Amino acid sequence: MKQSTRYMCDVVTQEIMQLILTDKLHQGEVLPSASTMAKKLSLSRRSVREVYLHLSYVGMLDHSRGNNFYLVGDVADGFRGYLRVLLVMRQISPYHVCDVRCMMDLSALKLAFERWEQLDIEQLGEYIEQMQYGNLLESIDADEKTHLWLIYASGNQLMSCMIESIWDICGTQVNLILTGGEEELCSVLKKIHERLYKGFLHRNYEQAFSAIQEHYAVIKKALQELEQHSPQLFHNSVQNPYKNMI
Repeated sequence: MKQSTRYMCDVVTQEIMQLILTDKLHQGEVLPSASTMAKKLSLSRRSVREVYLHLSYVGMLDHSRGNNFYLVGDVADGFRGYLRVLLVMRQISPYHVCDVRCMMDLSALKLAFERWEQLDIEQLGEYIEQMQYGNLLESIDADEKTHLWLIYASGNQLMSCMIESIWDICGTQVNLILTGGEEELCSVLKKIHERLYKGFLHRNYEQAFSAIQEHYAVIKKALQELEQHSPQLFHNSVQNPYKNMI
């Protein structure tokens, strides 16, 4: 794809993800028309249609039923395929992963608090305890389980499929940094996760929301330092070399 088309693809895909995360687009449903999407994003109709066609080629959209484009029924496979294409194109950076995860966590948080009575908060407490008192690898494992718990707590099956794809393909930059032995960072993240847990425990949405925001602000700062001191390690971090250790 040409460079300009890559940019268009990024913009349109982010909008599709936002529709999914806000529960406005579900598996098998038709996407907004190219004209509607173009008007909303200030793009040309032709550019949006080209992106739609590209996403159908990689399996994220279905274009086999007339002129409309549909979100694939098995969105997990479609999204995973699209992420692989981006990796080949070298368009995913650890910052992109961080942004997507933050967006998903905040969206999941709102949905989770709406169904607070149905949540297994005790399970979340066990993950936080494992993070606090476990060894390094146990803490990393607990970190992953905590974020997955939050997504599952939203009750949104589409988000669950998406986050599984993100962890599978892009891994977690948090694991990378923690495995590097950043004790101070590890300590800060443990305290932030504890605040997230207390936010759920006491049904304090603002506390949980600020904990998630601070979490990713801290991670981004750590990523910036990693990029400065170890550029090669930084750019390889989306491959998550430590996933099999957990």
